[in-house]
Amino acid sequence: MDQTRLDHLTRFFAQRTGRRALATGTLGGLLGTLVPGFGTIDAGARKKRRSAKQLRCKKPKRTCGKKCVNVKTDRLHCGQCNRRCKKGHTCRKGKCVPPPTCGNGGSCLVFATSVMYQGNLGGLDGGDAKCNQLAQAAGLPGTYRAWLAHVSGSPSTRFTKNSGPYVLPNGTRVANSWNDLTDGELLAPINQTENGGSPSSSLVWTGAQTNGLWQGYDCTNWTSNSVDAQGSRGRSDLRQGWTSTGESTCNSSLALYCFQQA
Repeated sequence: MDQTRLDHLTRFFAQRTGRRALATGTLGGLLGTLVPGFGTIDAGARKKRRSAKQLRCKKPKRTCGKKCVNVKTDRLHCGQCNRRCKKGHTCRKGKCVPPPTCGNGGSCLVFATSVMYQGNLGGLDGGDAKCNQLAQAAGLPGTYRAWLAHVSGSPSTRFTKNSGPYVLPNGTRVANSWNDLTDGELLAPINQTENGGSPSSSLVWTGAQTNGLWQGYDCTNWTSNSVDAQGSRGRSDLRQGWTSTGESTCNSSLALYCFQQA
């Protein structure tokens, strides 16, 4: 094909498709068949333009589809593109991690028992058993221990010291952590039972100081209902004095504090 005819064809297609289409569209394909090497040059130009438009991500992010994501922290692309963590899980260092639980930084439940007991609780283990029975009947999760102390054991030695908050069954925060729980004053009183109601009495058997150590009066290791023995008590309507406000004779009927451990 001579140069004059090629020029005529170029002007013809330019009038109908516009200059942009002339450069990249129909005319480019036609010229590729008529002019040796033109198609190769045009394809190379298109490839360069596509390459220039590719998403570039700065480390530590990488490309996942059309987004820059950090696969070490993104729960939709955890460790690699399109690896989604389960609901409630988070992505840490490229691994899906379940939510924190009681004893591991999550919330631990605490309640005052709806049932009143005399001083013979069956020891510390008996107090724990009563807490677990009531929690299970109320549908509360986890395992529990009673906030009780005697000379051989106390919350400071028996409890899991949670780094997360302690909350009532209705969600009210009692303390931000074990250290906050044992600093002498609660954020809110422990005035709710396992069923969500109010205790029938505000008096609670404890035998423990605010730091969780033995107070000195414990109804003979929580095995006596005698009028001649005494046990230390707290009050569930107080933020201060919640665990230590005096003593009651062991034939009295008081509530217990129950704390979730796991």
